[in-house]
Amino acid sequence: SLRINNVVNQTNTTITKDAVNRFNVSGIMEGRFLWNVTCFDSLGRNGTSPTYVLTTDVTPPGVTLVSPLNASNFTTNTVTFGWNATDGVDTNISCNLTIDGLVAAEGIGATNSSLTTRTVQNLGLGVHLWNVTCIDDANNRNTSQTWQFNITNLVPQVTAVSPANNTWTSNQSVLFSYNISEPDDRLFDTSRNYSAMIVYANLTGAGVNPIPKYRIWNGTGWSAEASMTTAGSPIRWGKMATSTTL
Repeated sequence: SLRINNVVNQTNTTITKDAVNRFNVSGIMEGRFLWNVTCFDSLGRNGTSPTYVLTTDVTPPGVTLVSPLNASNFTTNTVTFGWNATDGVDTNISCNLTIDGLVAAEGIGATNSSLTTRTVQNLGLGVHLWNVTCIDDANNRNTSQTWQFNITNLVPQVTAVSPANNTWTSNQSVLFSYNISEPDDRLFDTSRNYSAMIVYANLTGAGVNPIPKYRIWNGTGWSAEASMTTAGSPIRWGKMATSTTL
């Protein structure tokens, strides 16, 4: 006899010894079921198989995009994508994130009915299309709607190098240095005029220069150092500007 969830489902009296025997059950609903088989010999003795688990799942998971919202605009090439995957039976859902027709990340574990996120870096300028495909343990799969986002006007990344944060010094002349890079591996735009300034502490005493210095980018190189007149309180800032004026 075949028992499903401890209820006799079918009985077969035509048994082939030492061979595989079968029960054909149709119309099984979605869900998790416990099943085993009990057999009797001619003397009335019985044996029961171990109890196995069968999970029936015929419905693909639902996939709902959350972020970034459709038609979003970004000024960074790093974007975090979010979505919800839902399944009425399975709690173990695997998802693939696709950007512009290529899988950007695969096998992402998604908790049923909870937000799942994945961050992708180094995306190029322009409009991008993205969607998510999720697969359950029964190999049912479903793909979300396709949304788009636009990356535009990437800003240069500027990092202060020295002096380090919270530096103490007895020097009255300080050189400030920094690194600048363009996202998406683009070269620094040398066709534009940029200005850089070395700042000195505006203190009194011999050998102290209170006048800030600067150099101008002319498209091919930096100009000679020049002095910029200033008035008022000590100079304690520097600026990067897309013009010849600091």
